[in-house]
Amino acid sequence: MSSYAHDAQAGVLTDPSAFVEFLTFVATDTPPDDAIESIVGAVVGIEKSIRQKDPESQLAITLAISANGWERLLPEVPAPRGLVPFEVLADGDRAFPSTPGDLFFMI
Repeated sequence: MSSYAHDAQAGVLTDPSAFVEFLTFVATDTPPDDAIESIVGAVVGIEKSIRQKDPESQLAITLAISANGWERLLPEVPAPRGLVPFEVLADGDRAFPSTPGDLFFMI
């Protein structure tokens, strides 16, 4: 499995647009080994498809995995150093909520 640690926090608080939607998911079971890789691949594919169809869409999708969910979602991948539960992040008038979820999408 790939290591996602090098992508940690990419996109959060950078290049904001006028609109954003947050989605939070809680894993109820341990997913199959390739589930997270499949989710990431699907999200990348969706973003690429929409950008190709509408280059002016300025679509950006950020996926975060919480400290709470890391062990369950990526048990074979060492957690990034400093990974903590989702905390409130803010930059000026933009704020990103704290959540107990396992996966957090900012679209």
